[in-house]
Amino acid sequence: MLSVELVTRECGSHVVVGLRGELDAVSAPDVMVAMTAVMQAGRCVIVDLAELEFADCTALTGLRKVQELARQGGGDMSLAAPTGLVLRLLTLTEMFAVYTSVAAAVAATCEDSPSYQAGRRTPVKVR
Repeated sequence: MLSVELVTRECGSHVVVGLRGELDAVSAPDVMVAMTAVMQAGRCVIVDLAELEFADCTALTGLRKVQELARQGGGDMSLAAPTGLVLRLLTLTEMFAVYTSVAAAVAATCEDSPSYQAGRRTPVKVR
């Protein structure tokens, strides 16, 4: 039994992957396989972490691998809306572009966005 649920949806030209529950050494490998399956060449993946309660170092490693695969395919991966322990872990590691919401991630990574066109794809500071 998985300790995390994964739900995908389209948001413009982005694929949003929502995670709910706990992403740890037990669930991370299966979740990363599922995330890789929904990636499409050249598209940005936004991982919605609003309902993720816990993540460990295995989760970070898996997310990093998904990010690398997205970039190899001409896309990218951003994280959105982390809270609690997940936010603390991401703040400490500084490995990913982290945005306050899915909408902020879409705006910052959308090719039509003025900040994207100006080359400022820097993440929003999450506190």
